[in-house]
Amino acid sequence: MTQETDTCLSGYGVVCGAEVHVAPDCSIEVDEGTLIFTGGALYHSPKQHFRYYVKPANMNAQVKAYMIAYLQLKETADDTLEFWQLADDTADQQTIDSLKQQHPGDVPKHNLMWNNVLVVLAFKDNEKQTTAYYWVLVSRNALAEAFKIGGASPADGQGLFTRPLTRKEVDVVTVDEFLRPLLKLPVLFVPRFGYKGLAYLDIPKGLKDDNIRNPFLPVTTYAQIFFEYKAIIDDYLLVFRDALKNLHRAFGPVLSHKGKDYLERYRKFLLLKVKMFYEEGEHLYNIQYIYDWLRDLTTAYNELVSKLNGFRSGCPCKNDAVDPEGPAGEILLLGPVMGSRSTYQPLIFRDLASAADTDRTIREVRCLHWRLLMMIRTFDLPFLHLNKVVESPSDDQGIEEQLDSTDYWEYFNSQDNTAGDNKLPIKFTPTRGSLSPLGKRAIPYYYPIDSNSIYSVHQFWDYETTVLRRIDTHLSYNAYPGDPSKASTDPVNDCYTTRLEVIWPLAFDIEPYPFLRPEGHIGKILTPNDVDHTFIFNTYGLFEYLEKYNLCVDVIAIGLPGGETLLGLENFCGLEHRPALPQGHTLVLFFVNAVERDEPPSDGFHNAGEQIELQECKKDTTPEIPPLCVVADFVLPYRFMCCTPPAGAPAVYTLAKTPPPAPVNP
Repeated sequence: MTQETDTCLSGYGVVCGAEVHVAPDCSIEVDEGTLIFTGGALYHSPKQHFRYYVKPANMNAQVKAYMIAYLQLKETADDTLEFWQLADDTADQQTIDSLKQQHPGDVPKHNLMWNNVLVVLAFKDNEKQTTAYYWVLVSRNALAEAFKIGGASPADGQGLFTRPLTRKEVDVVTVDEFLRPLLKLPVLFVPRFGYKGLAYLDIPKGLKDDNIRNPFLPVTTYAQIFFEYKAIIDDYLLVFRDALKNLHRAFGPVLSHKGKDYLERYRKFLLLKVKMFYEEGEHLYNIQYIYDWLRDLTTAYNELVSKLNGFRSGCPCKNDAVDPEGPAGEILLLGPVMGSRSTYQPLIFRDLASAADTDRTIREVRCLHWRLLMMIRTFDLPFLHLNKVVESPSDDQGIEEQLDSTDYWEYFNSQDNTAGDNKLPIKFTPTRGSLSPLGKRAIPYYYPIDSNSIYSVHQFWDYETTVLRRIDTHLSYNAYPGDPSKASTDPVNDCYTTRLEVIWPLAFDIEPYPFLRPEGHIGKILTPNDVDHTFIFNTYGLFEYLEKYNLCVDVIAIGLPGGETLLGLENFCGLEHRPALPQGHTLVLFFVNAVERDEPPSDGFHNAGEQIELQECKKDTTPEIPPLCVVADFVLPYRFMCCTPPAGAPAVYTLAKTPPPAPVNP
């Protein structure tokens, strides 16, 4: 018994069941299932069993006219038809023939059990208030040509019958890529630090086992680290830009209503921010954060792409292949006739009323896409002012829209600090590792957060948290206490949260967060003690911070002396740049050694820093990196203080307590 009802469900296709396969007797079976047609009608079909097809001369005229229009065919001879109306055992035996080929002279000439797709047609009689359903086999090639899918390839001649197939069929992968644009999008991987240039014995030979050494073996200067990062960034930035372009081309209308010109702006922002960073030549030690930014963007992109499986390029309620001016009727594609072939893979030409088309899922992918755009838009660091790239004279933003956490960190730092140091605090923010979704990790330091801006990433960092209106619970370096004595528009009061567990997360349960994000230390000046090989930060007591919060990590510093004397960094096995530091590991800081100058300095420095010769940079006088500046961090997968240093390892400085201030004479 069949049932029919009008419904307002969104989308069309197979709701459940209705799987098509070849039975042992070489008949076609369609399992019981529920279908939604494009007009909104719900049809529950019993199990169907077809051993016959209707002879072309006896085919239903309405079916024939509809399929010719749908497939955009011309009238052809009966033995070359691209579609065949199916019949069950109750049909008139004079009008039907067996699907199983029994004689070389049978019509059709080709195998009906191979490379054909089953469709169901519905014709509604408004006067009688009834609907007639017809089951039709259609050649995959005809469907591909009707959908304007290219890429014909020779048929492989395999199937239930030994007769070779001489006609050409469109390759199934080509069909699947057309029907599921998701398959055209690349899966992105960021190159690992050290394996772009430092590890190669001969760069032109490329990546080969016999052309690789430990990437830290040749490192003696920060310039080597800088240009390794730069080589990765310059190449991968274009790869990511192109992937984003393909994403917008395939799914732009699903992801945003803003239009292609608006989306293109963000692809330009991506390049312009890096371009500005190079040209300004300030705070070049922050290049490590650009690398981390690209890793974040890649994770956000891959997470978004994984959510797009099941989405069509257009509206889920409209079948673009049907001509509204053509013959009346509705069609659903049930997929290919499957013999012994696996059905675990997605089936081509099978309409699905997929859950991907639900309102919740659409809103989730739009949220994840907006997060990706805002990660591009807001990326910035104190004193860099990369936000100038996205500012426009025509933008009319209120004072709250212009303030963010970067303004707060710059608020109590002198703008004319000739020593190159800053008063930024160093924080170890609890977070999760790379196996967790991006939205479940702490928000990185380089995404300035504005408490009430539509552009602030904390608004969209995690979809579930956004839906539950708990965006003030995201952990971040950029959480800070305000000052009630100042105006609400003051930068000191623009924090996105007032929760104590977010502002001081290390005072609360950190069991769910096995990693720590160390931030605020890059660019700070340290003071090494060459007598006992210890060091301190000039403007922050990091030893005291780690001690009072009972954190199980070691922090060591290594000077980059320059010259040709090798440091022996290759003896630190497992040395790796990681944005998140597991407890029980060691944070390794690289700083630029101080070297005495032969001539009196003209810029206030008594010691030389390091000059990074950039072709893109506008200036070439003042050293970009001041002496004793922390320029990079890496991680050792063990506690340094609990182990004997490996033979040949470089001299290191261990973190020491900050000495108390000298007494002031009355």
